[in-house]
Amino acid sequence: LSRTDIRDINFGVGELGVDMIFASFARSSEHIEHIRDVALDAVRDNQSVPGSVPIIAKVESTEGIQNIDGIIEASDGVMIARGDLGMDIPIERMFMAQKMMTAKSNLFGNGKPIICATQMLESMIDHPRPTRAEATDVANAVLDGVDAVMLSGESAKGRFPVESIRMLRHISTVAEATIRSRERFLEISNSSAPNSRATSQHHEQLVTNCVSSIADSAVLASFDTKAACIVTTTITGDSVRLLSRLRPQCPIVAVCFSVSTCRALSLSSGVIPVLGSRLLTSDQEVDKDPQLWVQNFEELIQLALEDAVRPMLKSGLIPVRADCPPTTSTPAEVAVVVTNTDSHELPSSVKCHASMSVRHVKI
Repeated sequence: LSRTDIRDINFGVGELGVDMIFASFARSSEHIEHIRDVALDAVRDNQSVPGSVPIIAKVESTEGIQNIDGIIEASDGVMIARGDLGMDIPIERMFMAQKMMTAKSNLFGNGKPIICATQMLESMIDHPRPTRAEATDVANAVLDGVDAVMLSGESAKGRFPVESIRMLRHISTVAEATIRSRERFLEISNSSAPNSRATSQHHEQLVTNCVSSIADSAVLASFDTKAACIVTTTITGDSVRLLSRLRPQCPIVAVCFSVSTCRALSLSSGVIPVLGSRLLTSDQEVDKDPQLWVQNFEELIQLALEDAVRPMLKSGLIPVRADCPPTTSTPAEVAVVVTNTDSHELPSSVKCHASMSVRHVKI
């Protein structure tokens, strides 16, 4: 890193409180760890900045592709930066690199988000509608398993920024509806269990096989019960990413310990983050005490079902399945899968059993 890079990281993290860092031209895991060390120093120097800052590795060189396994493990997510990458590798191999990075992230990334960027809807910089090839490109990226698709010039300098975002969302929504979720779940679940060791040095807790088993059970239960959503609480976001990794057919409502966790989870596929402290009316400062957060699990879940899930069902943000229509005589009940894995995001001194249950919410 140059002195300018270090100064920019210190300014962004220490003074501005940025949500995450996008590391351009990530070449190796050592590159990511160097950035993380600088960011952690900035966090320590500014006590008002909570925790660590997620680092998204922008892969845009041949060296980055060759070291993709280490980059996925060291980073908190990967961006396929197709602009510069397409200039560094033969253009006819671009699709192979994109699909390879997406597949590796899905199968071995422990739920870390994978983002596809650059020229998604390039023609909409000047025109109100994309080309057929662009629409197909976006849909194929979604079908391959990316967590997010990103606009660049379309929204930064284009004549139709709002229309571009609407079009991107519409194409993505239609593409997601065609995914065979159960088959995708079985493919990912059976490919390899998520790594039981910490996925990068900045993580202080282990993501255990117990959590991945609970995640598997919760997603399978959501298929069997035709659940409207999966509801869980989270401190670091790790357990929610394991759920997102399995690509359930229904949304995941994540009641988050902190604002930073809420923002980071916005990149994960199918996740609707909700800030837990806004649900509680008591004087208990659960957002400052992880152990108290775990002890208030049941209260948080009940409040989330009443104050978050039910309004989302009524507004259509969480769609009610066609086989559970509301009636005029009695309120419809929808199944909701609830998981508790927070204890595995805490030090071993905090004792709490992981659990999974199916509940019903009237709408």
